[in-house]
Amino acid sequence: MAKGKMDPEHRKQLKDEIQSLLSGLGSESQEDLIVDNEVANETRVESPYDFEKMSLQFTKKARDITDSIFKNFVDIGLFEENDYAKHKKELDTINISNLFFQLKTLKITIIKVMEEITSGNTHPRLIEVMGQLQDKMAAITKTQANYIIFLEDTYRSLGATKPANADSTTLDSSPDEGQFFITIGTKNMVKSLPSPDKSEDEEKPRPGGLIDPSNKSQLMRERNVQIQDDEEGDDFIDLTEIL
Repeated sequence: MAKGKMDPEHRKQLKDEIQSLLSGLGSESQEDLIVDNEVANETRVESPYDFEKMSLQFTKKARDITDSIFKNFVDIGLFEENDYAKHKKELDTINISNLFFQLKTLKITIIKVMEEITSGNTHPRLIEVMGQLQDKMAAITKTQANYIIFLEDTYRSLGATKPANADSTTLDSSPDEGQFFITIGTKNMVKSLPSPDKSEDEEKPRPGGLIDPSNKSQLMRERNVQIQDDEEGDDFIDLTEIL
């Protein structure tokens, strides 16, 4: 056997062994590779937080806040008469509830990171993440306070301003309004753009366009361009004219 090469008999033996192993993997049940779902469910650690219940509590709390601001600055009768007031209050309730939820989840995350640091894991990256979470929490707290001030101003203006149109007025809104898509790139965005109306008199594109030599004579005639013979001769021969 030459150096660096394998004997054909040895190669065939190894090939047969590999094929037998692969066929064995396909035929045997391999019970040791199957995860017992019941055992996994029993050993799974239950989360101490019920985020769905937490979200419902924050929504109720946010609704109480918007109710109190609305009653303080707007006539209650306007809520029953004006659709805009109803929709605005609903959106404000959702926004405040989301701010509460973000603050709560940030607190939970910060507590987990602090427990990791106090247990001895003082990796610089972990401390950096801790600082970023605290900055994020401070920013959300300021946003929450500013949003309450914004609601006070807008509700005060809502109570003092008369609606420009009655609630019975209808708008011809597009049925696609409010829909969105998630995409990478601009392919779907281009598809969503309205296509221009094509008139019947619009000239149909000629196959090959301006790059097809067979269209040379016809294009020159359409544009009233006089065809002049080259005195020195032209090496190009239009086979379509000959045929």
